[in-house]
Amino acid sequence: MINKKATQPQAVDAETKKRLAKKELQRELMEALPNSALAERKRLKRKKQMRNVYYGAGALVFLYLVWWMIKPYQSGMPYGICKVFIELYVPYPHTVHYSQVENFNDSVRIWFSKVDGFGEYRLDPMQCFFKPPENGAPYQLSRVTIGRREIDPVIVEKFNSSIPVIVAYPPDLTYPTPLPDSLQGLQFDFEAFRKKIL
Repeated sequence: MINKKATQPQAVDAETKKRLAKKELQRELMEALPNSALAERKRLKRKKQMRNVYYGAGALVFLYLVWWMIKPYQSGMPYGICKVFIELYVPYPHTVHYSQVENFNDSVRIWFSKVDGFGEYRLDPMQCFFKPPENGAPYQLSRVTIGRREIDPVIVEKFNSSIPVIVAYPPDLTYPTPLPDSLQGLQFDFEAFRKKIL
């Protein structure tokens, strides 16, 4: 009869030797893996991917800077409110061209050109004066002048009731392109409304 107790330690020894051999093999593989051709290819591929990520991030930053440099300047809501007032007050709002904006502490002055009722171009300043914020309304007009002539306060008060709508749906707040300083650069297209014969 075979002694079972005598065969078990030999079996355990054999299993332990197999485990040790397997661990030794894994250790040798792990030591050899960093120096293998496959590891080198993976390392090069990872470097290439990281380089592409850096190039992509650099290109995005560069494009953002270019966009930031060429985007038009935006003004605040007082300019937008005054601009809407001009478009509602002037008889022919489609002929209005904004040329300059000046921001002060409590007012905004906009220089604009328009075609009047006689078909002539006029350059006028409009200045909108704002009240200090009160009753939860951040913007309220106190008075408005065109040139040096003050507009009727009743019209201004009626316009004040529409300011929350203007703030909720703001107009284009892009600063206008200023008129050129030289007379040669100041040109009007007088032929735009004439009928072409030939």
